[in-house]
Amino acid sequence: MMAGGPPGAGTPPGASPDDAAGAQPPPGEYAVPLTSLAQPDDQEAMQTPGQGDSVSFQVDATITQIVGEQAFVKPMAINGTPLPNAAQTPTPEDTQDAADASEGAGLQQEAQGMS
Repeated sequence: MMAGGPPGAGTPPGASPDDAAGAQPPPGEYAVPLTSLAQPDDQEAMQTPGQGDSVSFQVDATITQIVGEQAFVKPMAINGTPLPNAAQTPTPEDTQDAADASEGAGLQQEAQGMS
């Protein structure tokens, strides 16, 4: 990782860090907040990586589906920092849990109406 670096390192030339807010990553890549990837330098000061730097990080993810021997995962947090869009998209399991709860409530009302 590069020591130092200007604010907004990793942002394409001529673009401000705010320009990337609505950008979609190319297929096979994920958008990760730069602050989540900051690492301490030799003096233990946190440094934000720049484009071309190699990084290591821990990803917390949820398995969204399993197809054959492949698991599809949705990253939820990087180095313990929740990703901004992680909580907005329900997983298929969340959707099924909500449907089960709704069905259970409907059956309970129906049973109460019969007694």
